[in-house]
Amino acid sequence: MKRSTLFLSLLLVLVLSFGAAAQLKLSGLAEFHFGLRQKKDGSDLKGLEFFGKGRRNIDLTFTAPSGSAGNLRLTLSLGRAARSGAAGANDFFDWTTDAYNPGAANAQLNLTSARISGTGALWKGGPPLTVTAGRYNAGYSPWVAHTVGRRGDENENATAFLNSVEVKGLNVGPFAISAIHGHSVSYSAWGQDEPTYLHASGTVGGISTKLTAVDREVIGKNIADRDRVWDFAAELGMKPMADLSVDAVVAMDGQGQGADGIQAAEVAPKLAVRADAKYTGIAATTIDASVWRTEDLFAPRYAQWSKNDGGFYTKFDVNRQGVKVGASTTQAGVDLKGSYELVSEVSGANYDKSVITAGVGTKVDIFTVSADVTLTDENSAKSTKTVLKASTKLADVDLAYTGEINKAGTNPSTMKNTISATTKQNLFFADNVTLNATVINETDKDLLYGADAKWTAPIGLDIAVGYANYKKSPRNYVHGHQQKDGFYVTASKLITF
Repeated sequence: MKRSTLFLSLLLVLVLSFGAAAQLKLSGLAEFHFGLRQKKDGSDLKGLEFFGKGRRNIDLTFTAPSGSAGNLRLTLSLGRAARSGAAGANDFFDWTTDAYNPGAANAQLNLTSARISGTGALWKGGPPLTVTAGRYNAGYSPWVAHTVGRRGDENENATAFLNSVEVKGLNVGPFAISAIHGHSVSYSAWGQDEPTYLHASGTVGGISTKLTAVDREVIGKNIADRDRVWDFAAELGMKPMADLSVDAVVAMDGQGQGADGIQAAEVAPKLAVRADAKYTGIAATTIDASVWRTEDLFAPRYAQWSKNDGGFYTKFDVNRQGVKVGASTTQAGVDLKGSYELVSEVSGANYDKSVITAGVGTKVDIFTVSADVTLTDENSAKSTKTVLKASTKLADVDLAYTGEINKAGTNPSTMKNTISATTKQNLFFADNVTLNATVINETDKDLLYGADAKWTAPIGLDIAVGYANYKKSPRNYVHGHQQKDGFYVTASKLITF
């Protein structure tokens, strides 16, 4: 009821403010999956059930009539968010398993964001600026000022801003200035925060320069009065030579308390430094080099938070310093590559790692083959990984093989073989039907296998029929993450507009 009242109120404001000549733009996406699948029974699948999944996000943008000062725009975003401001508003909602009941708010299109924006001067004779205010999120640097921050002790993602005001478009010398201030996600262990991001980008003396500063509260537990600190990042890019490019970054965590957010007796800033270079001055050859050093406890509150492994931005490599050099080339139709990486601990001498990689690939007649070897020595624990790949096309069938051999220390080697066949055929019920079969055989594990057929029906729906005794389908396509597929028949469609 409250959302409906707010929505109607905003529409009334639009009509009164913009008048009948206001322009409306509709954009967004809607995606639906429905069909039959096997029921989950613990780790097993038994019987059949009807299921449906969907996601939808719609933006309604109202633009003031032409000739209006500032060309103001009001954007209303409608979609599904499990909680206000949370990441994952685009995630699928499984009507079958998520306690769905018709009319439940979390199964409907909620008004998740309302923001107004416009471009024009803020004072008479001033420069044109773009101002956005409302439920809005922006990020300027993965090192200290990303759109996704860390969510308390649960190590999950959360948007950096709930409600904010952003001003951008101010030019000062060679720099374009942007700034955003707002209210951040609040969790009891972290406390509320109203961060400010400041950003300047431009080119100075041929050097691409990005400067970012963040004013924020420190992360702490059970602390009544939290200090405020500044995080900084300077990202530079240059080409000293026509064939040489260099990127460098220096970042500072103004708190230096690590990922757990436990405030120590004193705030102790921590630094992260990284430089990457690429040289292409040798024919058909690329040479890469990287060097980095990230102090222990470097963990800015609004740094990019990885969705894949629950850790920080992958380039952080906290409490590690290292160097890596590599080269790749193509000679006489043969692709060659190799690299050497050396990593050690910044604070202490309890960690060291060296990694050597080498790879070769080529095409022989109708076959494409490659081999990659990785030798790792981590704290005197040696391991070897070898990946062999081969692919070809026979008649209308694409055949592919991948063999992965792993050897750790004195343990016996393990091997994983994956064989797949894919073809596209015109069948009696549909044209352009893609057929795939995959078999996976791994040491000391059950044989995995699956097959599926996919096509687009004349009505426009994407149809899939398949079976797999492992997770073969894309994430959330049939069951949840890492849940084996079993048998399924689905019809789906993604519509963007």
